[in-house]
Amino acid sequence: MAIEARLDGKPLLASAPVRWALRAGVRPVIETFEVRPADAAGLMSVGLNPVTLKLKDASNTQEIKHLYVLHLAPGPNPHIARVTVADRRWLWPYVHILRRYNMRRRIGFKRIKATGTPELEPVLDHIWYAPWSLKVASSASTVAANQRWKAHEVLKDILDRIYSREQDIDPSLPAPPEISATIFKEVPIEDLVVDEAGEQAVLRALSYMPEGEIFVDADGAIKPYSKASGQESGATSDVYGPEVVGRGHLQLVKNNHLRPKEVHVLFSMKVEVRFDFLELTSINSTSVAMENLRRMENVLPVPDYQLTSAGQILVQGTWLTVDRAMLAWGTLPNPVNKPIDHYLLQRAFVPFMDLWAAAGLIGAADPSADWASRIAALQKHYRQTFRLNPKWIDRVLSIEPFRVATVDPHSGQRGPAVAYADYCILGSQRSMLVQAVTGQPLDYAINVSGYPSAANGFLSSTSKPAPAIVSVLDSDQGVIHLAFVGDPIRLYDMILPSKLVEDAMPTGDITQITQPVTFDSLIEGQQPPRLSPAHKAAIIVTLIPAAPNDSRQLYRVVIKPADVADIVPASMQGGLNDADGPVMEIRIGAAVEVARIRWLDAQATLIEQIFGMSGSPPDGAEAEAAFAQSLKTAQLVLNEDTQAVGQAASLTAIARAAAAKLYAALSDRVQGAKTVALNPALKPMGAIEEVLHEIDAQGIAQTTVVMPERLQPFSLLTLLDSNARAVVMRLVQP
Repeated sequence: MAIEARLDGKPLLASAPVRWALRAGVRPVIETFEVRPADAAGLMSVGLNPVTLKLKDASNTQEIKHLYVLHLAPGPNPHIARVTVADRRWLWPYVHILRRYNMRRRIGFKRIKATGTPELEPVLDHIWYAPWSLKVASSASTVAANQRWKAHEVLKDILDRIYSREQDIDPSLPAPPEISATIFKEVPIEDLVVDEAGEQAVLRALSYMPEGEIFVDADGAIKPYSKASGQESGATSDVYGPEVVGRGHLQLVKNNHLRPKEVHVLFSMKVEVRFDFLELTSINSTSVAMENLRRMENVLPVPDYQLTSAGQILVQGTWLTVDRAMLAWGTLPNPVNKPIDHYLLQRAFVPFMDLWAAAGLIGAADPSADWASRIAALQKHYRQTFRLNPKWIDRVLSIEPFRVATVDPHSGQRGPAVAYADYCILGSQRSMLVQAVTGQPLDYAINVSGYPSAANGFLSSTSKPAPAIVSVLDSDQGVIHLAFVGDPIRLYDMILPSKLVEDAMPTGDITQITQPVTFDSLIEGQQPPRLSPAHKAAIIVTLIPAAPNDSRQLYRVVIKPADVADIVPASMQGGLNDADGPVMEIRIGAAVEVARIRWLDAQATLIEQIFGMSGSPPDGAEAEAAFAQSLKTAQLVLNEDTQAVGQAASLTAIARAAAAKLYAALSDRVQGAKTVALNPALKPMGAIEEVLHEIDAQGIAQTTVVMPERLQPFSLLTLLDSNARAVVMRLVQP
């Protein structure tokens, strides 16, 4: 059998094996060959011109073209020289790539659809792409949406840039191929900045095509292929020749004991919870026994440098209930000589009465206490700042002043938390003009019942949130603040944090002699105007559970093998329905998506159970899965089994993608190695990442393929539907 190995016509010595691999990836294949010293000098004199490696046996010849001699290497003795040779990828680190693709640019503003409270509607960015970062249109009629770069186009663009530099060395190199979008699945690209060496730039582009791979073929051409094509199955047959005995064997390996019978995908939960503040006339106090109730109490930060309350020394800034603060402050100095109470506060909140100024002046008579700061704290926090039940806060990781529904998917912005509280609107000349024109009574003040008026206190379609911005002042202690804001067109002058007593409200109609016409005028036999002695408020905020301190604070989605049959690549479905392994739990990070649990009054007990405040949460995988199903059945989970881009990514879609990724990696597949006679037709394909052509020291010409023991998992994003992927990646929505 005539065996021959030559490099650019120079014979290679049989003192060492001669091998060349067709290997996938961005790293060059580099090999060292042993030659005679004179031939080594001749090869070095070629410079960086391409050389050809020829491997030949009696039947086949394998030529590997466009190789480059890099340098001489030390030989084993003076009579044997070594030369180091690489394929075209050795040049890629010498090229620096600077490209920016699909870069976001804010081009204006828009408002989301109003829900009846325009002052609470957030302004959302209107985002598009910077024109210079888009793909140049092929014709003048091409619209901008068709100019966005896709992953395969980015790869081609980077390879073309590298090729322009490669031509300086080897003008005869094959140009990069036209890469079809149908070869492999892609992930959408946004805000991609490539500012790195050539091989890293190619690797970045390939990361957006998780099924994609490239290799340099024997003719020096760059070849893209799909790792999920299943074409590696041809290497297991005798199409390329029978196995060489003793040089490896291919065997179908079944993974049914490793494949889980179920995959439980775990998500963090963000849960809307309603908390109520009930200040009753009979109690006239903001402090009530809360136990495990979803209640809150009116608090303020201690303005004193140091304050003693109920035998406890409190420092400045400590949150204290309004009742305890007023009790600890004691009495105002002479001539009042009485404590501040709710009655005085409710009168002081009425404008134009100047009781705040009077209280401040009286307090100045007592230099030992900072009454001005105390009164300012009451002004800012009375019926406006609340502390959630500490027993709830002890079971919460964090509080967010938002609702769980996503209103803007490309920015991830969510609707603000809402407050349903009673309040009073104070009119202006503009509002009174409107009332006069429309024939309505002329009112200085309009009481609004923001708290739900239903007998059971449930929210309904008629419930309208108060014009108040909900903010979290202290997440660790659960302190919430309501900042009442006026309407955008200033039709009304002021908003008071609760209703006014109806009997004492003034009127703008001077013909009504039984009612005062200003706040500071009194009618004989009537009480002065003041806030209502009874006040109610409810807020809905988002809580993240922290207890129990185990997986029960996570939401489970159960996926079985049959549920992913339609998204697992066909080449990786071997034994899919033969799964005997234990249940596998997969955690999805909150950055991808969370289970968004909305508030429904009728399902309060079920929501409370999440936090262990109304019965213990279920324990054990099956019980937790059943509990998650009950939340879903109660229609509390906004983003399960939904494809609505405007809300959130579907938990079901993400769970199926995560399970499919696992089942694909654990499919039944052929493993091992196979060696056949020298065969130029064998190339990287499917799961095969390397094909080695070799003439060993015994003069035997062979080709070896190795099947990997483990398949590289695909990206979760490639297995998601387009809607879920758009939300997870926060893609620009034109």
